[in-house]
Amino acid sequence: MLLEVLLWSTGFRSTELRVNVEVGAAEVEHSSVGEIGDDDVREAIAQQRDSLRFWTALALVRDFVIGPIGLILRATTAAVLFAALGAARGGTIGFEEGLLATARAQGYWAVGFAVQVALMITLRRNEVENSAVLFLPSGDYPAPLWIALRQIEPFALVGWVVMARGAWTRGQSSILGSVSVVTLLWSVEASLRVGAALLLGAWTRQTLIPDV
Repeated sequence: MLLEVLLWSTGFRSTELRVNVEVGAAEVEHSSVGEIGDDDVREAIAQQRDSLRFWTALALVRDFVIGPIGLILRATTAAVLFAALGAARGGTIGFEEGLLATARAQGYWAVGFAVQVALMITLRRNEVENSAVLFLPSGDYPAPLWIALRQIEPFALVGWVVMARGAWTRGQSSILGSVSVVTLLWSVEASLRVGAALLLGAWTRQTLIPDV
């Protein structure tokens, strides 16, 4: 949350939103020329710019509510599943110890985000990638592919490995069971992220750059 405060206070988040809204306003103006009256064009552009407050509120909810809750849900769900495996195989349940370990493992996601923020500030760019999309050659790619590859991040991978290894060393599950749990959690989380990003992206584009 402190990193998000840094991005908002330095203007990176707000600038990105303003740019998107202005692109939408310019597209509305371009598409409306000769189609509708000047007053209607000005009204449509004003509506586009007035939507900045809504998109800002949505981005704040994403950064300061959904993001932190996601870390909590990931750590708690992993701890519950590891404890359930331990109980099912008659081994160590260790829920409290497991929850502490999975919570600490979320630090790897935080470190990955910190690296991203540092690069954004250093390079003065509103968006910096630290995922598998860096291996794609220059060109245009389908949105589902791009978003899916963004779910493969080195720091997140380390975090998943640390959680799986921790459950194995605590005796909660075999190495195969631990890997199966984190693979399942990663698959569910990645699917939710990809689906949400595609839906939100389509909605945002339709709202900011509508067909006039």
